[in-house]
Amino acid sequence: MSLVPSTVAEWLTGRAIYAQAEDAALQASWGDVAIESEVLSPIAAAADATAEASRQLQFLGQPLAEETIEVGGDLGSLLGTCQRIVCDRAGYADGPAVLVIGAEEQDSGMTRLTVLRPMGVGA
Repeated sequence: MSLVPSTVAEWLTGRAIYAQAEDAALQASWGDVAIESEVLSPIAAAADATAEASRQLQFLGQPLAEETIEVGGDLGSLLGTCQRIVCDRAGYADGPAVLVIGAEEQDSGMTRLTVLRPMGVGA
């Protein structure tokens, strides 16, 4: 068994940096049913955490459609990632940014992805 260097161990057990992003217009529109999103990641700088919070707010702050699409290849590793997916399905010709929330590799060499796709302007 290899030991973790003490500096890495300290970093791993250190306090988390929290960043928050809010949109007053969205809060006014959705009120108590507005969603809250939290992500714990290895981001080490407060500025990077703030940028990530803003990116999530932009993505999640619009209507989302849950869709299932099939793409070629064994792509189970896409689960939990944001990707630009281009395929024959309507709305995917320009490769919209989607959040992959499910990935099932098929025996046919295809992968069935369940995604959240923003439906807002410029999605």
